[in-house]
Amino acid sequence: MNIPRILIVTGEASGDLHGAHLIRAVKQRLPQAQIFGVGGAHLAAEGVTLISSSDELAVVGVTEVIKKLKTVYAVFKKLSRFLKEERPDLLILVDYPDFNLRLAKVARTLGIRVVYYISPQVWAWRSSRVKLIQKIITKMIVIFPFEREFYQRHGVDVEWVGHPLVETVKSSLTKAEFCQQHAFDPSKPLLGLLPGSRESEIERLLPLMLETAWRIREQQSETQFLLPVASSLSQSSFFAALPEWIKPIHQQTYEAIAAADVVMTASGTVTVETTLLETPMLITYIVSPLTFWIGYFFIKVRRIGMVNLIAGKEVAKEFIQKHATPDAVAQEALRLLRDSEAREAIRRELHAVRQQLGEPGAADRAAKVIVDTLSKL
Repeated sequence: MNIPRILIVTGEASGDLHGAHLIRAVKQRLPQAQIFGVGGAHLAAEGVTLISSSDELAVVGVTEVIKKLKTVYAVFKKLSRFLKEERPDLLILVDYPDFNLRLAKVARTLGIRVVYYISPQVWAWRSSRVKLIQKIITKMIVIFPFEREFYQRHGVDVEWVGHPLVETVKSSLTKAEFCQQHAFDPSKPLLGLLPGSRESEIERLLPLMLETAWRIREQQSETQFLLPVASSLSQSSFFAALPEWIKPIHQQTYEAIAAADVVMTASGTVTVETTLLETPMLITYIVSPLTFWIGYFFIKVRRIGMVNLIAGKEVAKEFIQKHATPDAVAQEALRLLRDSEAREAIRRELHAVRQQLGEPGAADRAAKVIVDTLSKL
C-alpha cells in the first residue's frame, strides 16, 4: 500500500474528541499515514494537519445555522477544493450530517471512498436520507446496537463497534472523596445542573435550570447544587451570575455527575455519559420555535434521550419545549431526591443500558474497519 492520505471532518467538540481517538488508533496501524482534517485541539494533538477549525461549524438548530451560513459555506468550499485538488484516498466523516453528507456527495463524484463514523440519526428523523447514504457511503461505522439493524435493513454496508465513551467515562473519585474535596455534606441531597456545552444550549437551558433550582431549594432547603462547567466555556459570562449556593465545578465533570444523586441534563451526548456513570437524570430540551416546528414534522421517534432510545422505554423523564417548566422539572427532581428506592430502580435500568453499549475499544475496532477499507483501494 502506498502512503495513505486521509481527510477527516468533525463538526463540534465531541466529534473532535472521538475523531482524535480514532486517528490515534489508525496511526498505530498506519504510522506513515498523512492525515488532514477539520477539527479542534484534540485532532491537532494527534498530528492532524487542520484545514479549518470545527469551531466554525459548531451550531445547533435551524436559526443558529442561518446565522453562521456564510462561514459554514466557506468551509464547505474549501474542503470541496481540497478533495478535487488533493484527491485523498479516504474521507472520514464524524457525525455532523447536514454538512458531511453534502461533502460525501462531492467525494463520491470524485471516486473517493467515504467512511462515516458515528451515524447521522436518520433512524430518528428525515429517514429518507438513508437512501442517499446507501449510494454515497462506502462504510458506515455505528456506535449503538439498534443502528446496525436499521442500516442492514436498508442495504447499507455497516459495522457496529460499540460506543467510544465506554472506556473514557469514569470517575477518579468516590462520592465521599468528591464531597470532601468540594465541601459538600455527603449526607444531604446533591443535585447536578448540566445545561450543555454549547452557548446556544446554555442560553436556553440555564435559566430553566436555575429557576428549577430555586423552586427545589424553597421546598427542600438542605439540597446542595453543583454545575460542571465545560472547559470550552470556563470563561463564559453565562456563569458569572450564579447564586453562591450553586457551586461551579471545573475539570471534574464525570466526578461531579457520579457524585450527584440526580442530575438535570441537556439532551445529547451528556445523557450517554450520565448513563455510563449510572446517575439518575432528568432530560431537558428547548430549541427555537422554528427548529422545534420543523423537527415536529420530521422526527420519527417518540423520545429524544439516547438512554431512552436504547432502552426502548422512558428510563429518564423528558421535559421538551413547552413542557420544560421549572415547576414540572422541580417536581420530578424532588420526587427522585426524596425516594432512594426510585433512584436505585433507575440505576438498575441505567446499568442494563450500559451493557448494551459494548466493550471498551470502540475506536480501535473502528480503526481496523478503516484500514481494511483502505486496503481494498
